[in-house]
Amino acid sequence: MLGHFDLAAEERTRCGLQLTLDPPPTAAIDRGFCDIISHFLAQYAGRLLAGLLEGAGAASTSAEVRQFVDDVSYLANELLENAVKYRCGGPVHLGFCVDAHEFVLVIRNEMQTPRASELRRRAAEILERDPADLLIEQAERNAEDPESSGSGIGFLTLLAHYGARLGWRLQPIANPVCVAETTCGQGAGTGATPLELSTMATLALPYEAAGREAPTG
Repeated sequence: MLGHFDLAAEERTRCGLQLTLDPPPTAAIDRGFCDIISHFLAQYAGRLLAGLLEGAGAASTSAEVRQFVDDVSYLANELLENAVKYRCGGPVHLGFCVDAHEFVLVIRNEMQTPRASELRRRAAEILERDPADLLIEQAERNAEDPESSGSGIGFLTLLAHYGARLGWRLQPIANPVCVAETTCGQGAGTGATPLELSTMATLALPYEAAGREAPTG
């Protein structure tokens, strides 16, 4: 596991909203598709937060809830686009929960083993250095090279400006959908068994971020 991957928090997401994205091979999960799913997740989470605050009698403004929705939408979109980028086949699973303290989102997808090294390298750099410094460096590289992909800039923004915590887990899959020799484009013919990549992101809820006491009801 890399970064802040909380197994107890992951288990809570299994009791919350669950979505499985499994389009046919001829239908790509593109950026527009990610936008739609992220917007839905954010609106759903916002309703949960508003209900939690109302039920507990906690003071929170509609502006705070709207900001929370915007933050969740951005976070979910970044994680979903990353899952699509590394996905080698099979479904993408999403699960999230909103409790008295935080919002937790976990996205799971299959990825080719050779790409795991790239992910570990990028994650280590993001976690070991100041994300604000890395964000500036990446922005400068993008300015110098218009063809630059801006690798990792979304995650850096989440860490530097949204206060998110990120974590990753890679583990073997008993019965992978993606078979290296046939289904997958990345690493085809290498015989490597795909891995399951789980990506977790956590955001503090508005009242906690503002230093107010969380509701207990």
